[in-house]
Amino acid sequence: MNNAKQDEVNVLTSILFAEYKSITISTDNTAIVTQRSKISLDRDRAEGVGIPCTKLGKRKGSDRVLYNIYDIANFVVSRKMKVMS
Repeated sequence: MNNAKQDEVNVLTSILFAEYKSITISTDNTAIVTQRSKISLDRDRAEGVGIPCTKLGKRKGSDRVLYNIYDIANFVVSRKMKVMS
């Protein structure tokens, strides 16, 4: 990752930490931040793509899923597109 992209990831990570006061956030908050649906995040997890996450708990259906704010920021920056006019 080049320095400009890394700087952007760091800024977004700082903003997310200031907002949520945590290095990880829930699926609900990740959906809000990324403007993706919870269903899309669930599908990505099932397919092993998208934003890396951590699952807490062992029981199916009762697992808590957390997303690292650095990974969220990296996901957002990595999908940035240059628009041609």
